[in-house]
Amino acid sequence: MSLITDNLELTEDFIGGFDKLAKKTQDEILKVILDKLTILSVKKGTLVFDDNSSTEINELIKQVYREFDFEKYQGEISGLLRDVDSIGKATIELTASLTPEVSDIDFTAQKKFIINEISERLATPESFKVNILGDVRRIIARRLLTQAPIRQLKEDLIDSLTASAANGGILGRYVNQITTDAVQQYKGSVNRAIKEKFDLDAYSYVGSLIKTSRPQCVRWINEFSGVLMIDERVKGFGYLPAEVEWAKKNGSGYGTPGKPYYLELTVDNFQTVRGGYACRHEATPFRMTERAKARTQRLQKEFDEEMRRLNIQAA
Repeated sequence: MSLITDNLELTEDFIGGFDKLAKKTQDEILKVILDKLTILSVKKGTLVFDDNSSTEINELIKQVYREFDFEKYQGEISGLLRDVDSIGKATIELTASLTPEVSDIDFTAQKKFIINEISERLATPESFKVNILGDVRRIIARRLLTQAPIRQLKEDLIDSLTASAANGGILGRYVNQITTDAVQQYKGSVNRAIKEKFDLDAYSYVGSLIKTSRPQCVRWINEFSGVLMIDERVKGFGYLPAEVEWAKKNGSGYGTPGKPYYLELTVDNFQTVRGGYACRHEATPFRMTERAKARTQRLQKEFDEEMRRLNIQAA
């Protein structure tokens, strides 16, 4: 197995494991919710909206949480997080293929941080209640306010929570966003530590381009052959400080300035932020030499082929 294949497949298997868990969990939650809908007042097949509606929704959500096997869900997430170590090692090996002087590096801090981040956002009771059951509550409240048929509420819940739901369902979308961003940021933070320790002076920006690829990603790969210089301008390659400003002005995928989830792209955080939210491109640091320059061109081709083979959509 090549370094490219190993790197991408480890990442995809990691994200895919969480996707499978999310789909299974959605179906389990839906089964419990549909069973508990009898808590809501219904008259002639229509939801009743009255002074007791808030109390009924609160009780329904409480019972769903109590009956859902949350401890099992937490345990499955902990099991999936064991693969974080392998991803870090594969990231270092890939970087070393461009710059042989790069040796093993301690990424314990990055590993602990990303494990804690995923655990906090997916496996704590608070996050589950707010981000998953909170959406369920909103669906129910919307139908209650309009006194819709109970049949319509059931259809809404099925459409939002089943594994086959559009865009992966409530939990599927949330989990995919969290794990995709987290693992890419983790790999970026490992590479950032490598870049600083060995004082590397360039990035290899690689990955497939699709119709919806962001303007900055298209520019960095097509116009500069995927090479961005960190400290100096070199003809034919991108100059990172200038490209950061270009991306902030002409790019997309970073959110809206001033909003809580806005990503402020800088030269220092380029490896972790890259093309923005859910960006699947890789920014691998290396020392610019003739050998490395030739290797980056081969790297782009290999990444492109592997990403297409694995059907990875790089934003």
